[in-house]
Amino acid sequence: MVATGLALTTPPTVFAQQSPQTSQPVRVAETVAPAERSDTTLRAAPMPADAMPLDEPPARASAMARQAPGTALSQEQWDRRPVAQRGQTPQLEQEWRATGNPNRQIVPGEMRSDRDEIPAGFTKEEADKAETMEAALNSQDGANQALAAPGCQVYWPAPYEVCGAIRDKYNELGGPNSFLLFPKTNELTNPDGIGKRTEFLNGPIYWSPQGGAHPVVNHFLAAWARHGYENSYIGYPTTDEITNPDGIGRRQHFTGSTIYWKLNEAYSIGGAIADKWHELGAEQGMLGYPISDERVLPDGVGRMNRFENGVIYWHPSTGAKYLGGTILDRWSNSGYELGEYGYPVSDPTGQDGIWYVQQFQSGQLSGTRMHEDPLVLQYSDGQVVAWNYESTVLPCLEWAYPAERNIAAFPTRDSKTGSNLVTLSCAVFREHIVDMPDLEDGHFYEFPEAQDWLDFMSCVYHTLNAEDTPLGFADYPNWGRQRGNNYKDVGSVVIVSPDDTIVTAWAGGPPKSGDWSDCRYRLA
Repeated sequence: MVATGLALTTPPTVFAQQSPQTSQPVRVAETVAPAERSDTTLRAAPMPADAMPLDEPPARASAMARQAPGTALSQEQWDRRPVAQRGQTPQLEQEWRATGNPNRQIVPGEMRSDRDEIPAGFTKEEADKAETMEAALNSQDGANQALAAPGCQVYWPAPYEVCGAIRDKYNELGGPNSFLLFPKTNELTNPDGIGKRTEFLNGPIYWSPQGGAHPVVNHFLAAWARHGYENSYIGYPTTDEITNPDGIGRRQHFTGSTIYWKLNEAYSIGGAIADKWHELGAEQGMLGYPISDERVLPDGVGRMNRFENGVIYWHPSTGAKYLGGTILDRWSNSGYELGEYGYPVSDPTGQDGIWYVQQFQSGQLSGTRMHEDPLVLQYSDGQVVAWNYESTVLPCLEWAYPAERNIAAFPTRDSKTGSNLVTLSCAVFREHIVDMPDLEDGHFYEFPEAQDWLDFMSCVYHTLNAEDTPLGFADYPNWGRQRGNNYKDVGSVVIVSPDDTIVTAWAGGPPKSGDWSDCRYRLA
């Protein structure tokens, strides 16, 4: 008999059925319930003290060491996650279909398993049991197909029932033909006694009265698990994964937070910190994507999230404020919020488009923030352009661009000529800074690619606008600036001629002094 398609009905009830055959990953619930959240738009999300940073400078590391351990999954439990939760797994080799006229009892030689190949991972006994379960569900309302079963559905050869709203979501995604593949448990009741879940080979679908039924898989599942699943401040999912406007990253919303993913890992962000981030343009703004979960600070009150190009700190007395560029560099070197300046009480305020001032509880700091264009202003044929590696820099390196023409220009707070613009010629970059074609005496370790050019420009920009360094050199016509990156212990120098053109630049120590990436670390 011809098999029918997947059912897409939506019954109002959800059936909770425990299975003795459940192979559920080890889960550790939080021992202390998170604080109540009355308004997530006005304050940061309460959260357990976990996911502590691994790369903080010594000033913060000592403070972090005093913090009580969190309640996240242990390393041993994390390592025991099912393989299906660690990444992509193969899809079905053949399209799944329901069993036509399933047998209500096992009849040797006449079962579907006797005529169809059983998908990998299932035994004949499981397949035969699944067929009889299909038939039993058929008989509940006299229908001839398992797909018409009220409330629940069985997907041969998996001997489990998928029910109610979770079943509808599973069918909406494509059932066993979807990325989830087959169910591996019956419907389970979550530790809170309210929510439900069904585990599938590639991840679970969770249901709650607040959020409905949604799959949580791969990096999103890993980030959720770090905090204790639905029993954490993150809560239950309220959406499936959503593609972000940049077409690269993804996000998934939960009742208490949102998890964002980009290429490598997923992190949670919520409350007032999320509000500030969205105010700045979210992942398409100056800060970029989150690169940490929200973290509890050593005082047990403040919170923070780290992003690709800066941080956002929150405290009930100051609100959520962002920091970036060299102001963040100097603040971190002073001990963050535990140091002499305390928490930020304002966002950075621009003085001239380059130099920024930020107020703290006990003083102020000034410095360069990332430029409005994070790629730094560039100069080609007299025009400021958004990106010119392919159009200008690469031809310059390949001797296909006039040596005397400029390939970049950097806005500065001051300069010898008063133009507040320092230029870089093709000749200086190609023949001195890079030293084409042999690269023996230049300041690049290998032929510069697009990312190397971006690192170089950012390093030069921040060095030219370094704080507390003199504009010129005594008894010397050239002028320049130098700065140090406290995170990487890398110094950089840019020397400029009296007519405001770059003579040379380097970052780091000998023999090549080409540590452009380290110079730019945590700067735009």
